[in-house]
Amino acid sequence: MQLWLIPLLPLLGFALNGIFGKKLSKPVVNAIACGSVLLSFVWVLKTLSALGVFSGGNALEEAYKESYFTWIQSGMLNISVDFAVDRLTAVMLLIVTGIGKSGHLARQLAATLQSILTLLYYASYLTGGSSDDR
Repeated sequence: MQLWLIPLLPLLGFALNGIFGKKLSKPVVNAIACGSVLLSFVWVLKTLSALGVFSGGNALEEAYKESYFTWIQSGMLNISVDFAVDRLTAVMLLIVTGIGKSGHLARQLAATLQSILTLLYYASYLTGGSSDDR
């Protein structure tokens, strides 16, 4: 399910804005920042839907785990790079990527839109300062 995309998308937005931010217009920088988090949120919804979280029942009885590679292996010691989703992680993924409320999906999408619009408002409100670091 490519769990690695969830943290990578905002990191990619950060890198694009960090490298090209001074050359791009403020609306483009804002679109990259908000869009990368929105894409991460959409990916979280897709992942949790595929794991059966929204279909009810006993979803995520056991954690879903993706192993990517072994980082250190020495004798009995085996340290690998893994991403896992369990019940607590699912809640935190929704909260961190834009959902602050539980309830109906439409309310959740409205809350996400509200947080994105708030970010856009603050981004436009803070323009006009003498130091315009991005």
